Amino acid sequence: MKIPLRDAGAISIGIELVVSVVIGLVAGAWLDRRFGTGPWLTLVGIMVGSAAGFRSLIQYGKRAQARAEKEDREQADAAANAPPKSIDPSKDPLSDDPPRED
Repeated sequence: MKIPLRDAGAISIGIELVVSVVIGLVAGAWLDRRFGTGPWLTLVGIMVGSAAGFRSLIQYGKRAQARAEKEDREQADAAANAPPKSIDPSKDPLSDDPPRED
């Protein structure tokens, strides 16, 4: 099963968010054991890890929005530069006239 690149980015940002919180938790717990500060450095580590994870999430969102706006501009440019479609009056579904036999 092949995962589209757009979905892979969303999966990786979710993993990055979880990993950054876990790293903050582990680092804070280690510092608490080392300095005997109780749960305080663990809580600070969780907050710092969460902030880092959400920062990555926001950056990913900005990149995705910029990519979507670029795609929209490209589609609008392509539509503006496309030649107009000619309409055959004999095949017009809104016409009240019956189709002509040529």
